[in-house]
Amino acid sequence: MDKINLVYLENIESIKKIFNSCDWLPSVKINNFLDKKYYENLEKEIKKLKLKKEKTPMYYSYSKADFSSSYFFNSKEFIDFVSFVIGKKIRNVELSFFSFSWRDYKIINDKSLEKPGIDIIFDFSKWDEDFGGNLVYTDGLGLNSKVFTEKN
Repeated sequence: MDKINLVYLENIESIKKIFNSCDWLPSVKINNFLDKKYYENLEKEIKKLKLKKEKTPMYYSYSKADFSSSYFFNSKEFIDFVSFVIGKKIRNVELSFFSFSWRDYKIINDKSLEKPGIDIIFDFSKWDEDFGGNLVYTDGLGLNSKVFTEKN
């Protein structure tokens, strides 16, 4: 069974073109990326995760869980798809599950640089945009982009 929605497997060239259309922040938003049944099973698995609150005031406040047991994100199907879209071979996938609630945040700054890589965000929340809060990527030189997420 394909876990990636067949529509995207059949239109991977278009997705790659969209990904590369922005010079400073190559990106693509894909709704309903995962097969519906697989997504529902993954959602059940996530609800069972044991979240641990982590907080360092100048950098982050969130709950986090180990999610390395999810085989799919290290599968040939997923790695080949992402590698093709970004035009680079992925060597490994580091998987983290974060849960943000009221007053939670993550700020990356000069003292807390992440290694270069690709961020892939899957939204499993029931977050309402009216609640406030944003996911914003910035290049540190004034360019920024708000990311609007939706489930699956």
